[in-house]
Amino acid sequence: MELYPKSVTKQCHQNILEQMNNSFCEIKNEREIGIFCYIKINHNKIPVIIINKYINNEEYLNSINIILNNKEIIIEIDDIIYKDKTNNISIIKIKNNNKHIKYIEIDDKIYDKDSEINYKN
Repeated sequence: MELYPKSVTKQCHQNILEQMNNSFCEIKNEREIGIFCYIKINHNKIPVIIINKYINNEEYLNSINIILNNKEIIIEIDDIIYKDKTNNISIIKIKNNNKHIKYIEIDDKIYDKDSEINYKN
């Protein structure tokens, strides 16, 4: 049974639903989605939104309009941390923490050297 995943508890299901409802959003007037999470930079947790779109600096100068739980919210942005045209992704640092947003915590093991070994199987 080592090759099969362990069953998910009821609490785990509830956590997943909460994250889906409060951590994933739609970018208004576009076909892109975003996910809110914390990333670590120099041991500091930085609130970001990861968007499935390569963005130009001119597109989002100060804010992004999102739809979260069927509500329109304006997110103030601080800086574009990363963008990759080939993989069509952008990571944007968020200036203010909105009370409606729940940030996903990324597993610290992802920052380790050879981190893929930790997630094998």
